[in-house]
Amino acid sequence: MFVKYDGISPSETIETPSLDSKTFPSVYDSKFQIRLNCWYTCDSKRNALLDEAMNYRRRYLELNCNFDVDHHNNRIVKCNLYEFQFSNDNKTIVGFLRWIPKLIANTSNSQETIKVLDNFKMIHNFNPIPLTTKRLEKSTKTTIDNESAESEVSHGNGMIDDYDDDETKTSDENVGTWSLSDFLEKDPPSTVEQIDLQPIEPANDPVGDLEVREIPSTNNSEEQKAKFALELENKQLREKISSLKTQIVAQVDDSNTQTSSVLNSVPSMELDEQYEDQILLRGFQVHHKALDNIFQKIRLLTQQIHSAEKDFNQQLNRNVQTVLQTVQQVHLEKMIYWKSYRSSFVKHTNHSYDDNIKNFSKYLHEKLRSFLDICIQDLSHDFKTDIFYLTNNYSKDTAFMDDMEKIKLSAFGDFIREHIFLQQKSTKTIPNKDAVSCLNKHIEKVQNILKTDTKYKGCELKHFYMVNSLLQRLMVFYHCFLVQLPLFNASFGLLSDIETNTIITISTATGSGKSTLLPALLTADGYDKIIVTQPRRLPCSLISKRVNLMVNDDISGWAISGAENNVQGKILYLTDGLLKERLLNDENFITPNTKINKSVVFFIDEVHERSVNIDLCLALFARLFKLNPQLRTKMKLIISSATLDQSVPALFRNISGCSLKEFNLTSLSTLYPVKFHRTPDENLIELVQKLYSGRNRHDQILCFVSSTQDTHENCQLLKEMTKGAINAYPLIQSQPATEQQRYIEQGSVFFSTTVAETSLTFPCLKYVIDTGLINMPVYSLELERTELKEIKTAESTTKQRLGRLGRTQPGEYYALYDYPASEQRKYPVPQICQSDLVNIEFSLRKSRLRTTLREFLQYLPDKPERKFVDDAIKQLQRLSFVSSSPKENLTSLGKAIAGLPDFTSLPMSKAVHKALTRYRCGRDLILLASILSVLNTSTILKSIPTEYKRSEGDFMTLLQVMYTVVSMRDAVTPQQFDLNRFCNSKNLTSIFHVIRSALRRYKSLEKAFSLSNEYRELAQVQSGNWENIAKALLEGFSDRVYASQRLLQGKTQQYVKYNSHQQRASLNEPYSIAVIDRTSTIRTGNKGAQPASLILARDVRYLTAVRSSAVLSFVGQIESSWLEYTFKRELKLNQKEGEKLTSNTLRQAIQQFPHLQMHTNNGVLSLHGPSGHILNAELYIRQQLITRFSMTLASDRTNDNLARNLRSITSMPGDLFGPLRWRWESECQVKVRTKMHRNNGTIEVNVEGLDSQNQAVEKEFKSFLSWLRMCAVIRDPNSGVSPRVLKPNIRENFRDMEAKIYNITDPGRTSVDRWKSLKGPNATRETRMEVVAWIAVCQFHCRLEGGFVRDWVVGNYRSRPANLPPKQWITLPTAPGEIPILHKDLVPSDLDCHLPQTKVFDVESFLDALHGYGINARSFRQDWRYIIVVDDGTKTGPFTMDLIEPHIALTHDRIDFDVSNLSLERGYTKDLGMRVDITGGTCPIQLETIVERIRNKNFQVLRPIDGENGPNTSGTVAERVEKMKSRGWTQIGKPFSFIPNPPSTCNALLVPYPSSTVLYGDLVAEMQKIPGARVLSVEQIKNPDVESLYEYMKRSIAKECPGNDPRERELFHGTGGDAVIQGIIDRGFDDRYFSPSGAWGRGAYFADDPRKSNNYAPPDPRTRHRVIFYNKVLLGVQCKLSQPDNSLSAAPKGHHSVHGTGLQCDEYIVYRYGQALPYLKITYTTP
Repeated sequence: MFVKYDGISPSETIETPSLDSKTFPSVYDSKFQIRLNCWYTCDSKRNALLDEAMNYRRRYLELNCNFDVDHHNNRIVKCNLYEFQFSNDNKTIVGFLRWIPKLIANTSNSQETIKVLDNFKMIHNFNPIPLTTKRLEKSTKTTIDNESAESEVSHGNGMIDDYDDDETKTSDENVGTWSLSDFLEKDPPSTVEQIDLQPIEPANDPVGDLEVREIPSTNNSEEQKAKFALELENKQLREKISSLKTQIVAQVDDSNTQTSSVLNSVPSMELDEQYEDQILLRGFQVHHKALDNIFQKIRLLTQQIHSAEKDFNQQLNRNVQTVLQTVQQVHLEKMIYWKSYRSSFVKHTNHSYDDNIKNFSKYLHEKLRSFLDICIQDLSHDFKTDIFYLTNNYSKDTAFMDDMEKIKLSAFGDFIREHIFLQQKSTKTIPNKDAVSCLNKHIEKVQNILKTDTKYKGCELKHFYMVNSLLQRLMVFYHCFLVQLPLFNASFGLLSDIETNTIITISTATGSGKSTLLPALLTADGYDKIIVTQPRRLPCSLISKRVNLMVNDDISGWAISGAENNVQGKILYLTDGLLKERLLNDENFITPNTKINKSVVFFIDEVHERSVNIDLCLALFARLFKLNPQLRTKMKLIISSATLDQSVPALFRNISGCSLKEFNLTSLSTLYPVKFHRTPDENLIELVQKLYSGRNRHDQILCFVSSTQDTHENCQLLKEMTKGAINAYPLIQSQPATEQQRYIEQGSVFFSTTVAETSLTFPCLKYVIDTGLINMPVYSLELERTELKEIKTAESTTKQRLGRLGRTQPGEYYALYDYPASEQRKYPVPQICQSDLVNIEFSLRKSRLRTTLREFLQYLPDKPERKFVDDAIKQLQRLSFVSSSPKENLTSLGKAIAGLPDFTSLPMSKAVHKALTRYRCGRDLILLASILSVLNTSTILKSIPTEYKRSEGDFMTLLQVMYTVVSMRDAVTPQQFDLNRFCNSKNLTSIFHVIRSALRRYKSLEKAFSLSNEYRELAQVQSGNWENIAKALLEGFSDRVYASQRLLQGKTQQYVKYNSHQQRASLNEPYSIAVIDRTSTIRTGNKGAQPASLILARDVRYLTAVRSSAVLSFVGQIESSWLEYTFKRELKLNQKEGEKLTSNTLRQAIQQFPHLQMHTNNGVLSLHGPSGHILNAELYIRQQLITRFSMTLASDRTNDNLARNLRSITSMPGDLFGPLRWRWESECQVKVRTKMHRNNGTIEVNVEGLDSQNQAVEKEFKSFLSWLRMCAVIRDPNSGVSPRVLKPNIRENFRDMEAKIYNITDPGRTSVDRWKSLKGPNATRETRMEVVAWIAVCQFHCRLEGGFVRDWVVGNYRSRPANLPPKQWITLPTAPGEIPILHKDLVPSDLDCHLPQTKVFDVESFLDALHGYGINARSFRQDWRYIIVVDDGTKTGPFTMDLIEPHIALTHDRIDFDVSNLSLERGYTKDLGMRVDITGGTCPIQLETIVERIRNKNFQVLRPIDGENGPNTSGTVAERVEKMKSRGWTQIGKPFSFIPNPPSTCNALLVPYPSSTVLYGDLVAEMQKIPGARVLSVEQIKNPDVESLYEYMKRSIAKECPGNDPRERELFHGTGGDAVIQGIIDRGFDDRYFSPSGAWGRGAYFADDPRKSNNYAPPDPRTRHRVIFYNKVLLGVQCKLSQPDNSLSAAPKGHHSVHGTGLQCDEYIVYRYGQALPYLKITYTTP
C-alpha cells in the first residue's frame, strides 16, 4: 500500500483505505496512475524476490517501484521486512507491505498440479492449503507465470531484467561549456553500459541457451517430434506395402505352374489387425531380407530428415537468439515504449519461428514420398546430399532474416495501434478532423521511413536503437496531437516548408504553440537538435519543463548564464544572449565538419520584442549564411513571433542562395475563446477587485503595469484595500526564477512588467488587465545617458499580452486605454536603435569574427544611426580600449580586457584588470563583480544586516557579505558546505537567492582564472583594503565620480558629476545633478550627518517618468587624492568673481597646485590636470571667492507703511527668516544671518557666499522690502479666524464639504483613501489636487487657502476649457523668469499654500513625496514663492501649486473677495478658517455668510477695483472680478475697501489707493477744477476707532431721519499743518479743534467743490504739497441757511447739519464728533 508516492498529492486520490487489492497493468496503459491507500498485488517477479527474502530471513530488500508511466530513478524503495514498511531515500515514496503465505488448491483435480490461489478472492471452494517444499517436489509440472512481462526472453538461467532499474541521471558538471559537437557527434542513445555492436557468435548449444516463448526446446519436444514422424511413416509404409506386394507377385515366374498355388500366397504383406504399427510378411527369407533392407534404408532416410529438421531448427534458433539477444541489449533511460515494441516484436518473432519450423517440416515430408520410391527402387542411393541441397535451397528461398523486416514493421504497427489508435479512442475531448488527419500523415510518414529507408534495415543493435528513435518520434507526434493546440492542424505543411527551405518566418497568433509545440514537432520530424531562444531566463526553464510534460519524455533541456539542465536533450531552450555569445565566440559551435543526420534547427522566438540580443542573433545568422554557404545544408533558421516586422524577412531575402518561406497563420485562434473589453475609464485596482469577487476558485488575474514601482505599490495597495483578503504577487525581471515560478503556481493575482508578456503560461489564467504603458530605456546621445521613458505599448506588444489568454481556458482581456491609431506604433522601436552600443562594439571586436559595428551594420534588420556607432567608438577610446588612430584598432589594454571573462560591463572589466595587474586586489574585485553582476537594483541593501554594513559604502558592504560566504566555503569540504544553512546561521536568509547566484557566478569566474597562466595567482590575491579596491574601480568608473554639492555651494543632499567629459558649468549651476539612492549605506538625511564629500557610483539611473534628476546606486566614499585621471574643467564667473580671482587668488592657487594648468578667459576659469588636484583646486578657489555682504532693511522715510511694517517685523517673536536661512544654506551653502533692531525698526542682513549667490540673496530681500511697502498691515502669524465648524443650523447642508475638508486635513487619512483619490475609478483632477493638498498640509504643515477651497471644497464647482486636450491647459515657461500659466477656464485653478514658519521646508523633499505617490511634478522658483507644476501630461489634466514663503505670507494683508478668504489647516478635519478676520469692522462678514454666498455664487469685493479705467487690466482686481463673472458668479453690494486694523501702537493707517480705480479717476477730475492742480497721491485712511464712532453716529442719526436715511455724502475738506493733518488722520474731526471763526459757527466745514477746500489747504513750506481730505459726512436732516450765522455751536434744533448757501460755494457744516469720517487723503500741488 502506498501512502505517499512521488508527484501524487493526497487530495488527488479518491480512494479510502481498503483490503481490496488492485493490480498493475500487464500492458502499457497511459491512463494508469498509482492510487494512495490501496493494496496492490505484486507481480510474479517482485513476489519471488519477496518470497526469497522471507525464506532466507533477510531484513532489507530493494525493489523497483516504477509502476506508472513516468519512470524515475528515485523510485527504488528499501523494504524493511521486520516492520513491513518501505520507502525511498528522499521519502517521496512511503508505504506498507502485507506478506501472506502462498495458498494452493487442494481439490481432487489439482493433486498433480499446483494451482496458486488469490489471497484476496473467495477461495474456500478450493480447500486451500499452504504451498510447501514437499508438495512442490511432488509436483510433476511447474507452473509458469505467463502474465509476467519479463518472461518474454531468457538467456542462461536468468530472466530479462527490468532495464528501468538501471536508469541513471546525468549531471551537468561542466556548466556552460557545451557545444553542438557535444550534442551531435555522438553514438546512438546513451546507455547504462557499453554495448558491443559486433555480431554475436552462436553458442555450442544455441537451443539450450535461449528459450523462446512458444518454441519447444529440444530436450522437452524430441519425443513428440519422433511420435509425429512415426505416425506419418506408418501411413506411408502401409501404402508402400500394398505396392510392394503387387510388385513381388508380378515378378514370379508365370511358367511355374506347379508352384503357382504356393506363389500366389508367398510373399504376402498385411498390417497386423491387433497392432496397426506392425507389418506381417509371409514369404521366403529373401523376401524378409529385401524388406528389411528397405526398412533399414527408410529408417536411415528418416533419421537424415530428422537430422535436417534438427539442424534447421538449431540454425533458426541461433538466428532468433541472435536477434533477441540484440533486442535485449537495447538499454534506454525510459524503456516504456521500447518494452511495448519489444513485446510485440518477440511475439511476432515466435510466430514466425513456429511457422518456419512447420513449413520446413512440411516441405521435407512432401519430398519424402519421392525419396521412398527411390529408396525402394535403389537401395544404394545416398539421400544425404539431396537433403542438404533441399535444406540449403529452402533456406535461400525462405530466409528467416528477411522476415525480420516484416516483423519489425508488424511490431511497429502493433505499437501504433496500442499506443495511439486505442489510446486516442479514450481521450476525453473529441479532436477535430484536421488534427486527426494531420496525425495520420505524420504516422504514415514515420512508417514509410521504417519501410523504405535502407539505413533502418537490419537486426544489429544500432538498427533497434534507430527503431526506438522512431517510436519516440511517433509518441511525440501523438502527445503533440493530444494537446490540441491550433498550430498542430497545420503542422504537416509547416514541417514540409521547414524541410524544403533554409529560413522560415512564422507569424501565428499567440498561444498557438510556437514555443512549445513546434520544437517538439521538429524533434518528432527527425532533426538532430533544436535550439530555441527566449528573451528572459525564467521562460527557458518553464517552457522546457512544459514541453517535457507535454510529450511525457525528457527531450528538452535549458541553459542560462550560470545554470543549465539536460543540455543533451533534443531541444535546448536558452536565452538569446547566451546564443549570441556562442555564435560570437565558439568557433566549434557549428562547422562544416559537424556530423549531423538531418539538420540543426535554430529557433529565434519572440522576435517582436526586438531586443538587442535578438537583433544581434539575426545579424550573426545572416552573416553566417552569407559567408558560409556550406552550412546551409546543416542548419535551419526559424524566426517566430506573433507579429513580425517585415524588415526581418527582408534581411534574409536579400541573401542569395538562401530559400526563405513566410508562414503566416495569424488567423489561428487560441485553444479557447478570448473576449476583448476596452474600458479606458475603469480603474485598475477596482477592476481587479470586481473580477476577483466573480471568479472561479482557481482563476488567475494578470495585470500589466509600466514599472517595477507600480507592481509593488499595487500589490501593497490591493492588500490594504481588501485587508489582506486578496494577496497579489509582483512579477519583475530582477526576481529569482524560482520565486517567479512559485508565485505563478500559487498566486491568483499578479502585477507584472514586461516579464510576463512572452512564453509564460499561467495554469489558470482567466483575466488580463493591460494599462497599455511600458517603461523603455532610451539612450540620449546628447546627454550620454540612458533614461527610462514611459511610452505607449506597440500593437505587437498588445497582441502578446492578449496572447497570455485562451491557453488553458476561456479568457477576458481588459484594455485600460483608448489610444488613437495614430498614437500607437505597430511594432516597437528596435532596442538596438535606441541603446548605447559600446558593449556591442567591443564584443564584435574581441570576438572570433574580429569585425566592427560599422561593418556589421549590413546584417542588422534595422540599422542604428551612424552617430550612435561613432559615439560607441569614442567611449572605447575614452576607456583606452581602442586607439585614436584612423584604423581604430584594439590597444594592448583592449586586447588584455578581451582575454578576460565577461564581467557584464566594460568599466568593471577594466577595474578587474587593474586590480589584477596594479592594485593587488584581484580576488576582491572578482568577488565584487560576481555579486554586482546579479544585481540590477539596490533594494537588496535594505535586507543586509547591520553587522555587514561598512562606512566606506555599498561596495565594501557587499564585499563583506561575499568575504563571509567564501571564507566559510573554503574552510570546509564541498560536501559539508550548505549555503542555505549557512545563510540561516548568519542572518542572510533574505538575500539567499542573491548570494546563491553570486556564488555560482564566482565559481565560474574562479574556474576561468584557474585556467589562465597569466592571472591564476593574481586572481587569488585578496587585499580587503578599500583604498586599493576604490582605485581599481576608479580605473573603470572614472566617469561616475560625483562631488557633494555641499562642497561646491550647492544643495546638501545633491551631488554633481565630476568627470572628464563634463560640460561647462557656472559656480552655482552644476551640469548634472544626482542624489544617492535611499537604500545606500552612506545616504544621510537632511538632519543627519554630513553627506560624503566625494563618491563613486556604479549605476546612474534617470527616472524621467516622474523625476529628471539622476539616482546613484551602489556607491562608495572616496578621497580626492585617489583620483588620477586627467581632464579639463571650466567654471563661469561673474564680473566681481573674475576681478577677485585675477588679483591674488589665481596666483596663490597656481602656486599651491603646480600640477594644474589654470587660466581665465572671458569670464571662464579653466583647470586642466589630474582630477584629484582639480577638485582640491576648485574647492580652494571657491573658498577664496567667498565674500561677505551686508545690507540693512530700513525705511526710506518716504513710506510710513514701510517703517511701520519694519517695526512690526522686528518686534515679532521667533525667527521669521529661519526657513529662508536654512534654504540658502542647504541648497547653496550660503550663510545668511539676520539681526532685528527693535529700537529703530531695522533689520541687519549678513550674507557669506559667492558674489553671484550674495546678489541672489540681496535680490530676495529687496523683493521682501517691496512687499513691505505695499503691505498695509503686517499680519501676525496667528491672525485670522481660527478654524471652526459651521453653526448647527446650516451645517447639515454642508456635509459634503466636511468630507473634502477631511480628505485634506486629516493626518490619519488612509493610504487606501489617498489611492482612490489618485487612481481610483472616480479619480479626477480635483481628487488628485486633494491628495497633493493633503501632502502639503499634513506632511509639510502648510496652510491651504484661496480659490481651491472656494471653488472645490465649498462650492463643488469645476469646469474645463472647451475643445482643448489636457496637455494644452497649461503654458510652460520658455525663458528664465517666466512662470507657468493655466488656462483661465480651468476651475478649480490652482492650490495656494503658505509655508510654515516654524518648520523647515525642502522643496526636493516635497517633490520626492509627490514622486512617492507616482505624481509627476517639477518646481519653478521666484523670489518669494515656489510654483509647482503637477500632473503635466496626465489624462486628468495639469494644475499648479503656489508655495509662498512664510515671511512673504505675513505681508498678504488684503483680500479681493469675501469668498476667497477661507483656509484649511492640519488636524482641523471639519473646520474652516479665515485668512483675514473680516468678522468685525464697519461691514462684518461671518463664516456662514461666506459659505452660503459660495453656494449661491455670490461675492463681494473687499478692496478698490483697480483696473476699471484700463487700458491694461492684467493682474488687477477688475480682471479678477470679470473672471468671476464669466464663471457665473454675481457681484453683490458695493465694493468696499477692507483694511485690517493697524497695530496697537498706531491709531490709523494710510494705504495707497489704486490709481486705476474709478473713484481715483473721478477725484483727479474733480481736483482739476483747481487751476493747475496735480494730484500726487490718494491714500485711504484706516482708523478703526473713528470708524466705529462714525458707524454709531450713522445708526443714531438714521433713526431720527425720514426713511432712516442718514443722508451720507462724500465731501471735501481742506486743511494745513502737519499737526492738524495728522490729528484728523489719528482722531478724525474732533470738536475740540473745530474752527470758531466759520461763517456758520464752530463746526467742521465740508464742500462738494474742491476749489472751496483748496482755499483752506495751504502748501507745506518744505514740499509745497497741499492736502485735502475726501470724507464721508452724515448730513441727516439739514438746515439750509443762506445767511451766515457764526454764533452756531450746534445744528438748529431738529436738524443734524447746516447747509450754507449764502457764499460763493456751498458748504456743509456738522457740529458733532464722529459725524464725519476722513476716508481719503489727497496730496496735490498747485502752481
